[in-house]
Amino acid sequence: MLLQSNQFNDFSPFPNLSLSKMATRPNAHKLKVFTDQEIKDALIAQKGMDWSLYSERELLENVIAQRVNFLVASYALFITAAAAVKRQEHLSMVFFLGLCLLGLLSLAIYRVYIRLDVVNKMLYKADDNHVLPMVQKEILALGSKAFRNANPLIGKWIPIFCICTMAVGLLLSCIHWINVPPCQCQ
Repeated sequence: MLLQSNQFNDFSPFPNLSLSKMATRPNAHKLKVFTDQEIKDALIAQKGMDWSLYSERELLENVIAQRVNFLVASYALFITAAAAVKRQEHLSMVFFLGLCLLGLLSLAIYRVYIRLDVVNKMLYKADDNHVLPMVQKEILALGSKAFRNANPLIGKWIPIFCICTMAVGLLLSCIHWINVPPCQCQ
């Protein structure tokens, strides 16, 4: 069920906006548990509280940004360590440790990504006149010219890239496709 009109339209500078164009995308902003009216009622009830869906969204965006930054810094550290090792066994060990640690970090990022996605879906459903649905409508109007959503890139594809490159590095170092040059040490 799409939001066609609601009680917020009286206060909006754009009273004719609705999310009807989102119906062209399958599974766009669908929730499995809460109805549109329950989300609207919850958002209205949260207006006087210290914590709301908007606060939760802000928190989750900060957490995912911090975790992705940590993932990228850790990835760079493991790549640098792999380039600096002096023995073949150490190279495989660096890639293995990188794969394990980056895999665990990726799971933590993915968990926050899912939560952020659910909160965003709730906010899209809650109020047609909030900034999120208005911006989404403009982005959808641009068609394929616009990059629609960066959340999957941050929440899924960057961690997958990091894990895959560590796995490939581990595999190639184990079969000696990546060789460490002999040490010229004394």
